[in-house]
Amino acid sequence: MKISSPCSPSSYCHHPNILKTQDLEGSLPQDLGRFPYLQEIDLSRNYLNGTIPAEWGATPLATISIIGNRLTGPIPKEIGNISTLANFTVEFNQLSGVLPPELGNLTRLEKIRIGDNSFTGQIPNLIQKWTNLEKLILRSCNIIGPIPDFVGELPKMTTLDLSFNKLIGEIPSSFSGLRKADYIDLSYNNFRNESSCLQCKVNLFGSASMGNVFRSTVPCLRSFHCPKRKSGL
Repeated sequence: MKISSPCSPSSYCHHPNILKTQDLEGSLPQDLGRFPYLQEIDLSRNYLNGTIPAEWGATPLATISIIGNRLTGPIPKEIGNISTLANFTVEFNQLSGVLPPELGNLTRLEKIRIGDNSFTGQIPNLIQKWTNLEKLILRSCNIIGPIPDFVGELPKMTTLDLSFNKLIGEIPSSFSGLRKADYIDLSYNNFRNESSCLQCKVNLFGSASMGNVFRSTVPCLRSFHCPKRKSGL
């Protein structure tokens, strides 16, 4: 099955999810700008290839979900023009390059899942502009370097996954401020040691190059009852 436009230009799209998991082939449509009422596009788990169209930057989309396809190339800087975008999911593709600084303009972003791709570089400073962010998934993205302090200063963060990367250095003490977080996974990196003040819900399995991974991980919270640790892979 090949992809075609989901609705007519003069009408609302009432069923934007019917295109996911449909064995669709071909490339992503460039002409979504013809559909002024389209707020969500979900083409997840198909066999789509090619790149993310720069033309999508001219749409009023609130949700883009293209998880589990065969997409390549960088995320186009034009995506940063979608001021309405709240949910951006491109996991499990073959995307590459660095995240364009224009993505910092997505101030309404609440959830971004870009894991399991082949990006390059460090965690970009643009993330600190996402003050409404609740979920950040950068699992297995090939990112390097230390975790910036601002990652622990995002006030609405509930889910953070930086596992299976090449992160180094120390875990910032600012992580103790992630009071709303109920899931933090930093496992399978190469941290020098762990911060002396972390929450109990941090998965650090296999995350340090030193002897005892959990040594001095949460001494500042010793009086707090923690659930049994789970080392999810």
